[in-house]
Amino acid sequence: MHECAACFRKSPRCRLLALALVCLGTAAACQSEPGANELFPQARKEYRKKDYTKAHQLVNQAFTSDSLDPASRLAWRLRILRAEILQEQGDFEQAETVLQQIESYLPEGRFKALDVRILMLRGSLSDPDQNKGYLEQARSKALALADLDLLSEIERLESFRLWSLGQPLEAIAASRPISDRNRDKVECFHIARAYNNLAYFHLRLEQWDESRNWAQFALPCARELADDIPRALAVTLLNMGTTENRLGRLDDAQAHLEEALGLAGSDDLPEVLLELGNNFFFRRNWEAAAAQYEQGLESERQQEDKLTFVRNLASTWTEAGNCEKAERYANEAKQIAGPDPDQQEAVRSILNQARLEAMCGDPNNARGQLSEALGLSGDYPDLRWRIYFSLADLLAEQGEWEEAYLSFENALEIIDQANQALPDEGDRMNLFSSLIGIHRSYVHALIQGSRQGRALEVADASRARLLREQLGAPVQRGQIGDFQRAAAQSDRAFLSYWLSQLGCYLWVITPSETHFIELEAEVSEIRRLVDEFQARLEEGEGLKVLRPAGAKLFEILVRPALDHLPAQPRVMIVADDVLHQLSFEALPVKGQGSPHPWIKDATISMAPSLGAIAAQPAAAKISLASALLIAVPDAPEYEELKAAKDEVDEIERRLKPLASAPGKVHRLPPRQANPDAFMKANHQASLFHFAAHAESNSTSPLSSAILLNPWRGVHKLYARDIQRLDLNAQLVTLSACQTVGEAVFSGEGPVGFAWAFLSRGSWNVVASQWYASDEATAEIMVSLYEHLIANQGRSPDRALRQAKLDYLRTHEDARPYFWAPFQIYTRRMVH
Repeated sequence: MHECAACFRKSPRCRLLALALVCLGTAAACQSEPGANELFPQARKEYRKKDYTKAHQLVNQAFTSDSLDPASRLAWRLRILRAEILQEQGDFEQAETVLQQIESYLPEGRFKALDVRILMLRGSLSDPDQNKGYLEQARSKALALADLDLLSEIERLESFRLWSLGQPLEAIAASRPISDRNRDKVECFHIARAYNNLAYFHLRLEQWDESRNWAQFALPCARELADDIPRALAVTLLNMGTTENRLGRLDDAQAHLEEALGLAGSDDLPEVLLELGNNFFFRRNWEAAAAQYEQGLESERQQEDKLTFVRNLASTWTEAGNCEKAERYANEAKQIAGPDPDQQEAVRSILNQARLEAMCGDPNNARGQLSEALGLSGDYPDLRWRIYFSLADLLAEQGEWEEAYLSFENALEIIDQANQALPDEGDRMNLFSSLIGIHRSYVHALIQGSRQGRALEVADASRARLLREQLGAPVQRGQIGDFQRAAAQSDRAFLSYWLSQLGCYLWVITPSETHFIELEAEVSEIRRLVDEFQARLEEGEGLKVLRPAGAKLFEILVRPALDHLPAQPRVMIVADDVLHQLSFEALPVKGQGSPHPWIKDATISMAPSLGAIAAQPAAAKISLASALLIAVPDAPEYEELKAAKDEVDEIERRLKPLASAPGKVHRLPPRQANPDAFMKANHQASLFHFAAHAESNSTSPLSSAILLNPWRGVHKLYARDIQRLDLNAQLVTLSACQTVGEAVFSGEGPVGFAWAFLSRGSWNVVASQWYASDEATAEIMVSLYEHLIANQGRSPDRALRQAKLDYLRTHEDARPYFWAPFQIYTRRMVH
């Protein structure tokens, strides 16, 4: 093989043969400028932009360059690029021909990185069941070369191989190594593509929160590439817009999709137009939605995808009440689908026809069609719950409330069965999150039918389901009476919020009554105000700057409840949607004199659900007789927490006299303050206190970590580690940054360390919503324990409030940034 390589340099005959092999019958004009060294990166750029015709032309042009040695590394790399282009164009036979020629003439081992690319290409051209071996060989060689860019490309191919074999979770796992690598060691193109692949996988699995998070991670790299490869940014914005549409963040979605529209090439344009149409559809702007779908239909070349646009047009005009256009597009959809659609396709067609009949024909016929669809749906749970959901909507529109509610219940029962089949708790959280829309429609229908109490019970049944399952607590639907008894036992009022596009509601539950309130704001306005308020709060602004958005939020969210609450109330909030991110304590209250934060008027705590609270009786107090204390002020790449050691010193000094026996207040020595020692410690203490740095992981919330001292190279205690413990803690204090959790799952709330401790049996968790000040945190934490001890373990919520009020009294410029990040999250109440 080495002799053959030499012949390319020496023999004119071999040189002509090489040119014939790579040109493959394509004539290219010989040009001396630009040179092959300049043309190759241009060709690769066009390849990455998916302009394969232009990329092919540049490759041909490079081979006519006098500067190109046919036996050089560059020449072989161009040949491989040609095969890659042919493969992407769908010309697999020609790509195979070029690859065989390369394998025949390139000496193995001469260019090691190219050997890897040949294996990757061979794997791509093979059947998914067979290409695993090629990719494993390529990975082994890339690891030997320590070439992270090549490894990223191989892992991308492996992830799509697994996806094509129907193994989505394995595909996601295969993509994660790319995203976990240090960005400065991997080309930005690979980082953006890896994150977008993960966004795509989660999107296809209807895991909207996860998908959006990965697209957000892709955004910085995509913007960096925008000038050279605008498609990278277009795809990222498309992924973000798609998931935001599903999450109901329609303003954000529209902004991202309109930006994507200006960047999208012909391949991505139909999908961008589809999602823009969906955005207008969700807003019930039928004319604008139809305009986007029409444009998408004109640009779409694939018959299968044209069917999507035609169906959407039929649905849009159905909702708009334009029966003539709706019927025209419905008939066109039937023609595209053909005379013998498969079973699932037939059911979807009947579903669409039933909706058209309900709006423009005879609702009774629509009900008959839905019954027919149900009979055809067989063992497809995804279709069955959709049919019941459509039937429930139809019955609700006809005012047949009880029949509608029964259909909603049937849909939810099917979803519950599907949930039980999922072993991974992350997948279960995502399933609940993606299908929360059914609960929202059900709650809205109950309110329309004047069943406000039952609406509260259904709304609460959708919350903290997985958390309650982890605890072994009852997950059946709680009753209004249960909630009122829990309020009486704990001397609290509950504020339970529900936000959706269909309406925003609040229930105020007191020991004697339950009051239903329809909030006078749309969900989009509430989201905008919360985003504005929290952003300014976390930037360290004072009440004067916080007042416009904060005061308006107070008027929308809290003022309607005040008539049903006593003076200086003790309030437990069950939040929803964006309210999980809101600091209720910091909301400015207009009253006599200057505005003041609501914490001065009320004791506020948070709960995952009313059902979780009502499942156990309130306790008289928490025990102060045993504690596990951990202080780790230093962590790599973080500023030293200078006050952390003194904080734990003071807490230890106050607790030791209360210990039930020597050693019951145990502090891990510095060398033992590591994950391994913590996992092996006695976890039956009633109090846990951590003073350390923490990292929140929004894409994989149970991978959030508290940073302890290293042991055998491991220094992170993960939230998923907590899931392995059996705890008896009555109060866990996480004196660290962002320990609540950044990822918010519809129905489950923020998932992070607070959720992990609550789900393993802890009663109360004090955790932070944002980055906290070291000095302020230490001061508030010591004060918290002082008040706990003074009240003999009663009312940890009041103790935390008093600690914050102490801070407000003793600091002239006590902006909420310093005192408000820590909230108490409760699943068992204490008097």
